[in-house]
Amino acid sequence: MLGKPQEAWLTEGLRGVPDRWHLIAQQTLMARAAVIVDGHRRVSSDAWDGYPDARDRLLGTVADNGLRSCVVLSGDAHAAFVCDLKRNFADAQGPVIATEFCGTSISTAGRPQSRTDAIVQENPHVLYGMSSHRGYWVVDLDSERCIARLQVIDDPQDRNANIATAATFVVDAGRPGAHLA
Repeated sequence: MLGKPQEAWLTEGLRGVPDRWHLIAQQTLMARAAVIVDGHRRVSSDAWDGYPDARDRLLGTVADNGLRSCVVLSGDAHAAFVCDLKRNFADAQGPVIATEFCGTSISTAGRPQSRTDAIVQENPHVLYGMSSHRGYWVVDLDSERCIARLQVIDDPQDRNANIATAATFVVDAGRPGAHLA
């Protein structure tokens, strides 16, 4: 997902100041979103699942630098997700390194909600998944917390469509992991 120069640049940028918020905006879901199909765990090579070593190096940089207020902002999954990011997703009790808010698309149709539900059910670190509506995240930060509100649109083809809050999550400063507000 990152070339060597980009990985070195990001690693350098994440060093230092552990007591402040660190936001990483990037292109696709970082959390593992594997599902079991015909007895085999299936992952997407179109997301970080296809690059587990690169993901581990990035999350290792976050952990090794003590960045306990790190939030990853993602997209391009055609679903909204809230995830606890870990170095070892197979270890349900393993430490949470960062929090991920993955936005859905505004106009492109998502996968059936039943497929998103399967991702949530099979991956305990995925706290929330919604693909039935289009929308976006609104994120507010202060020194104490990060508040993320998932805004959904009734009809993306209607410029006067209603917008509603589908879910609100909070990440407390210094405590990686999201919880419902």
